[in-house]
Amino acid sequence: ILECFIDGNAIRDQYLIVKDGDLAGMGAHSYSKGTATDGSEEAEKYQK
Repeated sequence: ILECFIDGNAIRDQYLIVKDGDLAGMGAHSYSKGTATDGSEEAEKYQK
């Protein structure tokens, strides 16, 4: 991945997870779109 980046080449699809804010390549195959902040409302109720 780093070699492609340094050479200015596109990263191969099998290594892509996200591109332009959307799931891409293996990311689209392996993950579903959702929210990373589910449950944060519950955490707000607790204090240190």
